[in-house]
Amino acid sequence: AFNPPSRSICRCVKMLVEAGKPLLILGGGGYNPADAARCWLQVVATAMGEYPRTKLPRFVPEHRFFPRYAPDFSLQTPECLVDDMNTQSYLERLWEHLNVVLSNIPLPHERPPAMGSRLRDA
Repeated sequence: AFNPPSRSICRCVKMLVEAGKPLLILGGGGYNPADAARCWLQVVATAMGEYPRTKLPRFVPEHRFFPRYAPDFSLQTPECLVDDMNTQSYLERLWEHLNVVLSNIPLPHERPPAMGSRLRDA
């Protein structure tokens, strides 16, 4: 199973941001829309460099879907009691692969100029 708490996902996002490469964050919603919203708030704040530096509110503000955040109305996603089936060697291989993929992404200043800019400069 793969059901990490939001703080673990945010640590991964922080590491990717610190790699200094272009980053596009996409994701699904999961089975619980309230948990997905909680998690994405923290992920976006992390990607922007605001979390955990800026303290997010502890509780969900009242709004139309407020009852879905019961019973504690907290912005923290609850820990799941699913066993982690990932082995250390699998995680190490995954990390090595991620580093290879990231190293092959050119930095913005390494990219050739767009065709339109070449035409304007001529």
